[in-house]
Amino acid sequence: MKRVHRNNDGNPIEELYYFHFETQIIDYIDHLQEVPMDVQSNSNDLLVTVHASQDKKAAGRILWFNMGYEDSVDKIQLKHMLNQYLEYEMVKDNQALAGLNDEMVSRLFQKVRNDHGDMETLRYADFNRSSLFRVTRQQSDGRRIPENVTLWEWIYHAFEILNMTTIRTHWNHGFIVGFISRKDTEERLLNKIGENSFLPNETAIIRFADSGLGAISVARSDFQSIPQVTHHHFLRTRELVEESLHQRIQRRNQITFIAKTEGYAMKSEMVLDPEGEILQGPPYDENI
Repeated sequence: MKRVHRNNDGNPIEELYYFHFETQIIDYIDHLQEVPMDVQSNSNDLLVTVHASQDKKAAGRILWFNMGYEDSVDKIQLKHMLNQYLEYEMVKDNQALAGLNDEMVSRLFQKVRNDHGDMETLRYADFNRSSLFRVTRQQSDGRRIPENVTLWEWIYHAFEILNMTTIRTHWNHGFIVGFISRKDTEERLLNKIGENSFLPNETAIIRFADSGLGAISVARSDFQSIPQVTHHHFLRTRELVEESLHQRIQRRNQITFIAKTEGYAMKSEMVLDPEGEILQGPPYDENI
């Protein structure tokens, strides 16, 4: 095993290695003269971790490095990298997850921009090294523990919940807007974002919760008296196994429409659930 990249701070997440293979093949010319041929090959780059909690950052490091990126990326590069991950790493039943659009990628830049001001590129440090975002993690005893995570860790957990059988179809059909802030959600539901994005009353937006890891939030509009937005759910894997997103949406009489990545649709148009998920492990996996 040889080192590709050495980190002077001794952080194992930054130490890249590869396996080097070599052998010698003997060929014969006219069955008489021996001609040695040296063959060498290197494995893909890898990381050595010592705890499961390092796996997410390690995956982000490998993803970034394998794309050939240097210290920073622009929006086009980030979109390409994440969509490659969705296409090749999040495949289930021969179906990949639909990729992110430009608006979603801009939202990811916005999450970092809130801490660093206006920016045209995203640094690797802000992607997978600096724990900029405050979230809560559900413990096995039901307690919610606050912690700081990197942008990639937040994205990684969002992708993991998309990979649920009962969620991925809704994502691929555009019923989960996903990467949109709470503020933008409220403005879109209250029709404050352009004339071409009108949404009727009792429309819901399904997005990823900013304050949780791998959690879905559902917000709906209510124009009956004072125009307002109500945030209904904070759903993690276990809640979505016990009762699917489709079931929760369909039984809510206050929700009539679902905002999509483009336009909106009747909630009855959501695809029926495939065979349900089987929940494995403890009630809440602290490593998820």
